[in-house]
Amino acid sequence: MVLREMIGPRITLLLLFFSFSLFLYSQGRVVKGVVTDSNGPLPGVNITVRDSKARAVTDIDGRYSIDVAADGVLTFSFTGYVSYKADVKGRSVIDVVMKESLQELDEVVVVGYGTMRKRDITGAITSVGAADLINNAPTSVATALQGKVAGLEILSSSEPGATSTYRIRGASTISSEGSNPLFIVDGMEVDNIDNINPRDIASVEVLKDAASAAIYGSKSANGVVIITTRQGTSSTPQVSVSYSVKQSRISHKLPQMNRQQGIDYEILRAYLQNSEPSAFSRDTLNPSFTWDNNYQDILFRNAYTHQVDASISGAEKKLKYFLSAGYLSDEGIQLNSYNRRITSRVNADYAATERFTVGTRLSFTTGNNRMTPWGGRSNILSRPASMALILPDGTYAPVVANRTNPLAYTMLCKNDNKYYDVNFNGFMEYKIIKDLKFRTSIAASFYQKNFRYFQPAILVASQIPSSKNTHTTNFKWTHEDILTYSRTFDDVHSLSVLGGFSIQQYSSEYVNLSVSDNITEAVETSSGFGTVDMEDTKHAWTANRMASWFGRVSYSYKQRYLFNSNIRYDGSSRFGRANRWGLFPSVSLGWRFSDEGFMDWSDGFLSDAKLRYSFGKTGNQTAGDFAALSQYSTVAYVDYIGIMPTQLENDLLGWEDTKQHNVGVDFSFLDGRINFNFDYYRKRTSHVLFNMKLPGTTGFDNSYSNIGAVRNRGYEFMISTRNIKTRDFEWTTTLNIAVNKNVITSIPSEAVQIVNDVYILDNGYTLGTMYGYRARMIFPYDQSNAFTPEWVQLTPVFDEKDRFVKYQLNGQDYTGEVKQLRYGSPTGEVFKGGDVMWDDLNGDGVIDEADRQVIGCGQPDFIGGFSTDFRYRNFTLSAFFSFAIGGDVYNNYESSRSDHKWSSLTMANPVNVANSWKAPGDIAKYPQPSSARSTVDNTRKASSLWIEDGSYIRLKNIKLEYRLPDRWASAARMRSASVSLMLQDFFTWTNYSGFDPEIPSSGYTVGYDNNSYPKAKSVLLGISLNF
Repeated sequence: MVLREMIGPRITLLLLFFSFSLFLYSQGRVVKGVVTDSNGPLPGVNITVRDSKARAVTDIDGRYSIDVAADGVLTFSFTGYVSYKADVKGRSVIDVVMKESLQELDEVVVVGYGTMRKRDITGAITSVGAADLINNAPTSVATALQGKVAGLEILSSSEPGATSTYRIRGASTISSEGSNPLFIVDGMEVDNIDNINPRDIASVEVLKDAASAAIYGSKSANGVVIITTRQGTSSTPQVSVSYSVKQSRISHKLPQMNRQQGIDYEILRAYLQNSEPSAFSRDTLNPSFTWDNNYQDILFRNAYTHQVDASISGAEKKLKYFLSAGYLSDEGIQLNSYNRRITSRVNADYAATERFTVGTRLSFTTGNNRMTPWGGRSNILSRPASMALILPDGTYAPVVANRTNPLAYTMLCKNDNKYYDVNFNGFMEYKIIKDLKFRTSIAASFYQKNFRYFQPAILVASQIPSSKNTHTTNFKWTHEDILTYSRTFDDVHSLSVLGGFSIQQYSSEYVNLSVSDNITEAVETSSGFGTVDMEDTKHAWTANRMASWFGRVSYSYKQRYLFNSNIRYDGSSRFGRANRWGLFPSVSLGWRFSDEGFMDWSDGFLSDAKLRYSFGKTGNQTAGDFAALSQYSTVAYVDYIGIMPTQLENDLLGWEDTKQHNVGVDFSFLDGRINFNFDYYRKRTSHVLFNMKLPGTTGFDNSYSNIGAVRNRGYEFMISTRNIKTRDFEWTTTLNIAVNKNVITSIPSEAVQIVNDVYILDNGYTLGTMYGYRARMIFPYDQSNAFTPEWVQLTPVFDEKDRFVKYQLNGQDYTGEVKQLRYGSPTGEVFKGGDVMWDDLNGDGVIDEADRQVIGCGQPDFIGGFSTDFRYRNFTLSAFFSFAIGGDVYNNYESSRSDHKWSSLTMANPVNVANSWKAPGDIAKYPQPSSARSTVDNTRKASSLWIEDGSYIRLKNIKLEYRLPDRWASAARMRSASVSLMLQDFFTWTNYSGFDPEIPSSGYTVGYDNNSYPKAKSVLLGISLNF
């Protein structure tokens, strides 16, 4: 009892002391320290406390101070460095040395139906992160990606709302419809990515080789672009707001005849044609013909673009979320053209239990787009400058001599698209056991476009108004079930197996009403009218379905030996019963030889090295939804409507398939300061889907068939360097170049054709090959058309009074037989002075179809991009260049306005006229500017006269950004803030004479400039705030 009385109070006192010590130990305290790296103090490092909202940022000297529990855990993180965790353990001073990471190799890359570390990739995949995407303040994904991925060619226009063209490793098909890659957004297939807000994107992966793309099977022959949108990552809600304003103007104007040049041109043509000039332009008493308009100055303006984006994101223990909204008001540089767009997005993942997760991806876009009507730009350079645009009473001038008023067309004609785009993807994921999970998803997309066109009477010579209203609705749904097993054995064997099933349906409905002779122009819709265009007024519906099985096996041993294999089995309703299903397998191997013992000698400078090989088969199903079936269509004759067969059945119609080999190597030097990637590929597309023309005797125009083959081969490389990195200064560069050679290796004779009278589709030719007549010179004299029997040109000799005396050959008098080139046939018209001397390819003295030859090609020799970034403390200067070298452009607009065949009221290019033949003896580049010699077709369309070098180097953007010091931002309760000034597309170096050498095109008409929208150059001011 005594012992108990003595010990009891002491134990109680000890327990009280221990409890008090724990209480003191768990209380907050201030921890200080300095964060450094190998170069010294490291400013801007984020310090967070586990299970707490406390945070701090190191100052310019790398110092920090933060409140934390004595048993707390601090996490130090900074971009490009390995995150570091430190247990406080009662300490009040904690200094940290951060180590740089091989960040690029540790990045997670999105692949088909999953993710993979970049260091484990065995195919040709390029990833572009969010920072690179929004660096140039893009308004579309196309402008965000352009020039940043080796082998991805993007052709875009400055016209608001215009669709861009994407090509990965060249054109794999002859079809004009199937050149774009497959687009996947958050696991959901979409038709295009024009309406996605670039600021919503977390990353873009471009799958270029067949092994990477084969898991998407029948739609991946042209490559795959996978877009992953943003998701919450921080436990603290993060709010981001950005605003930019941009002023744009036309970057390059074309020569146009002024009033006096137009008068001189008419007089010159009349003289050469031995006729009288018209009185239109010289009528000084008619106010309609006394003007001197520069149409480009009148129709193009300084345009303004406003873009506002806001988002909030966060992550709790069970919920991750991202919400965004954006507004774009994009004025076109041509009057009365614009694109106004509202975007919104909701991404959310909820972990209901440790095993069960649900998520959704929902986006909504609506916009109103007014594009320039055809008559607003078609004749701005060929219409006489003397013609009035606005009459003295203030009204617009009507059509005169079949010359429309471009200003009236621009301001009065309605060419509007109002669109709604909704995309939804919901999923459920259940972890069956630790390494096995099941995921099921349903995705749907709804797109509706209402097109309204109204043409007032004043815009046409007939003085009859017309209108058109079109309603298009597209709906697509996809259901997928995926089972994934992933496990690592003994820390050396990593195995992942995936299997899945997918079903998909797409439907489209189209309603069009086309009328004329509207009762009133006050109602700009097809409401009251006198005439209906029976052939253009219609309702159409189409649909297709697809079912698929797919799988993937991935294995690695010590991350040194890598193996991946994909397979997909697709069935499509588009094809005949005999060929409805297609199998698309692939395999890829990787060897990280830098980890081998025999590479120990390179440890001092070689951080990582990997050799890759892949082979796979992919497909293309781009054909009509009912391409294999017999079809009937309506036909109108006067007031009678009937039905007639328009397509033959082809039960053998099947898949277009592409087989591709890819060999690649990746190097990383000096802890990631230098990274180099190289790929060589060879792919062959066979059973090409082509809508082949049929003989007229069949009663049908064309029919889809599997014909021919196309081959592409080339190489790509990219090198990125961190040239200098100190505490205050950093300099990085990136260069990518891609070379692709394309050729049609097989095509039946029935399918050989010349498109637009310029592009040839035939064996041995590249898609985009221009095929026509090569101009060698302009005959200075009639006597210049003189050749020996071997077709060596003779030199005419004249006396002092310009009278012909004799011919000479190599400086010696020639008295032998003289031959002359003729047009069309051996008895055709003889070419004279001022005519084009065409290359007589077969040497028969006759210029005819047999003399057609390759005169150009729209495919560039190589394309690429170069970027460089300089950071000094809080200032960043970055520049990005894109380039395409070697491609030709066919200037169709120039061939139209300078053909001199029609009325002299069609003004020609004054530069061309100045370089044209006008009198005997002239040494000229172009033939005589008159219709007097139209019988020999000097200005024919298929001519090398209209083909120009389309090579260019463009400074896409140069940007100066200032980032607010972190302590200032923190004082304003912000995570960060920045302001930037940028020049976009401001400088272009090219020899092309048109508006812009970058011509959006598809299929085989590559580089066809048919009065393309001018390129804009812009100045942009932006501000970004993050809370």
